[in-house]
Amino acid sequence: MNVRLDHIAVLTDSLERLAAQLPSYCTPQPIEDQPGEGTREQYVRLGEADAPSLLLVQAVSPGPYQRAIEKRGTGLHHLGCRTDSLEHAVSHMGHQGLFLHAISLATYEHRAVWLCRPGVPFLIELGEVEGPMSAHAPVEIAIPWESRCPDGISSLIPNVRLVPSADERITICVSPRAFSLEP
Repeated sequence: MNVRLDHIAVLTDSLERLAAQLPSYCTPQPIEDQPGEGTREQYVRLGEADAPSLLLVQAVSPGPYQRAIEKRGTGLHHLGCRTDSLEHAVSHMGHQGLFLHAISLATYEHRAVWLCRPGVPFLIELGEVEGPMSAHAPVEIAIPWESRCPDGISSLIPNVRLVPSADERITICVSPRAFSLEP
């Protein structure tokens, strides 16, 4: 079973404001409306081809992302991961204390699930891919987190290291480059 980070989703109240904070080596893709989710979204390439993408998400109407803002505010929403074996990855992550989010009942038929854990201020989106998976660069993500990272959470995704942020910013480091965002 392989698991790798595909994208880092950050929930914001303004795509334009957040995109303006990005360094010049990042390549924003076109903004897309997702009416079913109630969002405007923009993927951003983080430089190198083997780096995961950044997904900027702005809630514009009622839906799951608007509820997330009301509950937790802006910031890291989810880590989007890919695996070559959904069942094995879910089992492994379940042994680390993650639970299937109820929305997974609707998304499983598309070979994707959402995982959560009380006290962890973000979700993990896990999608299955067919064929060989390419390696992605190691990523360190510093996030504002009032308590320490629960055991096992920071080691779930081999190419990701989660660390606490010294302030309210999210800092993403895809070696040797790093940048910070204020969602």
